[in-house]
Amino acid sequence: QREGLSEHDERMKEKAQQIQKLMDELLDEETRKLFRQLEDLMREKADPDQLNKLLEKLDRKELNLEKELDRMKQIFEQFKFDTKLEQFEEELDQAIEKQEQLKSETDELNKSDRPDKSDQLKDLSKRQEELLKQSSERMDALRELKDLQKKLEEEESLPGEEDLKEVEEDQEDSKNDLEQGKPEKSSQSQQRSIEKMKQMKNALASERSAMQMNIDMANLESLRQILHGLIKLSFDQERTMKDYIPLNAADPRNVTLSQSQLKIQDDAKVLEDSLLSLSKKDPMMGSMVTREVGELNNHLDRTAEFVKDRKRANAGSEMQMAMTSINDLALMLNDHFDMMMDMISKGRPGMKKGKDKGQSLSKMQQMLNQQIEQMKNGSKPGGREFSEQMARMAAEQERIRRALQELQEKMEQQGGKLPGGDLSGKMEETELDLVNKRITEETIKRQKEILTRLLEAEKSAREQDEDEERKGETAKEYEKQIPKAFSDYLRLKEKELELLRTVPPRLFPYYKKEVNEYFNRIGPNH
Repeated sequence: QREGLSEHDERMKEKAQQIQKLMDELLDEETRKLFRQLEDLMREKADPDQLNKLLEKLDRKELNLEKELDRMKQIFEQFKFDTKLEQFEEELDQAIEKQEQLKSETDELNKSDRPDKSDQLKDLSKRQEELLKQSSERMDALRELKDLQKKLEEEESLPGEEDLKEVEEDQEDSKNDLEQGKPEKSSQSQQRSIEKMKQMKNALASERSAMQMNIDMANLESLRQILHGLIKLSFDQERTMKDYIPLNAADPRNVTLSQSQLKIQDDAKVLEDSLLSLSKKDPMMGSMVTREVGELNNHLDRTAEFVKDRKRANAGSEMQMAMTSINDLALMLNDHFDMMMDMISKGRPGMKKGKDKGQSLSKMQQMLNQQIEQMKNGSKPGGREFSEQMARMAAEQERIRRALQELQEKMEQQGGKLPGGDLSGKMEETELDLVNKRITEETIKRQKEILTRLLEAEKSAREQDEDEERKGETAKEYEKQIPKAFSDYLRLKEKELELLRTVPPRLFPYYKKEVNEYFNRIGPNH
């Protein structure tokens, strides 16, 4: 437990540092410079046009600042929740240790043949009462956590108040039994309270580890979709610019291209909303991203105005600037994407051991099996939604299969072997069924067999890890394994590249060069 808390502490420290960095960036040197320029212009009674231009820049800065403050508030609330949750876990851990110590002394007293045990019973009862009081305080802390969770719309599962209430009842019984001179009966109540607190502790630790993996995967997927959207946006802007610049003012296609430009602006807004939503969950994302989005919006606004006024040269220039902002933003996000994958590959809390990977695979397989059964019993074949769900489930089964193959390779390198026979082959059969939109009783039966074998493989991987630890090899430098989230994402990234490469090569030379550079940037060694 302490190791887990240490890893979590490191993560919390990183979050705190990032929050401080974001606060330092809120009022950057550029914004201060603009305010100084405004003061100078006002003292000099400058030309109104100059003042208006400067005020326009400050308005855009203020809008960015407002977004950053909103983001900071969300990140700070998340940090507050994480800190209080960690404190709750630490206090629960300490309570278990104290209760175990008290139980040990209660058992010793019960075995003692001393004729007068009243003083010791009184002391034990007093200490049990103190532990009971601390449990009551933890109930208040739990309610505060749940209130914070509602604000954040967190999905992390917290203990129920009834769980803590049961611990309090057992501790109350223990105290009463000690007061009545019944140490043996008191010890039984103490044991029940210990077991319940341990169950809470283990459930919290397991949930937090799984939750962090889910958050990492969700953030990576969101970022992938945003990057894909930016590529498409750049394609659309390139095509519109190419078609628009040669037109004369009387050409009827001006109307169509004006509508296309407005569509680009709408698409950019959707991407901005997604990006701002992601940035609220990721304190590592710098303020430069928000500023670049602001620059992009500025160029798109100006483009729309110039297109409306049929000022082709000005509109073309702003379109080019918008494309530059899109490409700069894509570069920033791709760097952040690489940094996120690098952090995961170096091992985040809850992702460092092979047994963690096995546990996550069995959980993922169980969830997939439930989805497949629900599709068989509920959804009617046909339609776009049905096809998309089938495709998603096939992709999920493939991800599990490939992660299992990596685990098999890792164990073989260490001289071990996973049980389960041709488990990968069984998974491939399911993938084929799902791709062909076919779910039969045989499919359901196969899925149950896959889960059973996967649980066996998980147990085997866990036992091998424990054997390695017993041999004292934990002090050696092991090559870091690629966590499941990272390896999955490499495959998603590779598929994305293949998908984009299928776009017909009828591209404007400038953009063709940009796309090739993008491929080289995000796809080395893949």
